[in-house]
Amino acid sequence: MFEPLGASGQDGPPTGGGGTRASPNHRTVWCPGEGALKSTDIDRYFERVSGGRYRATPEVWFAVLFFGLALAGILGGWVVKSRFEADAYNRVTGSNVSTWQAMWVELRVQGEAH
Repeated sequence: MFEPLGASGQDGPPTGGGGTRASPNHRTVWCPGEGALKSTDIDRYFERVSGGRYRATPEVWFAVLFFGLALAGILGGWVVKSRFEADAYNRVTGSNVSTWQAMWVELRVQGEAH
């Protein structure tokens, strides 16, 4: 769908200097179906290090850290809730239900209270 300018022999319309940066990693891409130019710049999220390799910028690391902590919080909350549910079920029924079982099975106590 996207092809770099000049790859097919047609350069498409000129860019007009709309705030683009000139760098060795900057690629302007012509989208024939959309009739517009799209710009991609790997320098925005990655830094070039020795040997032509790239390293993530601090913004990328903070985003990964944020989503990782959010996921850990959600999973941790689920485990803690299941632990409390298993403890309450064991206290009421006298059975031996683990946290793992409480995570995957709906525990119910049926009957009248004493």
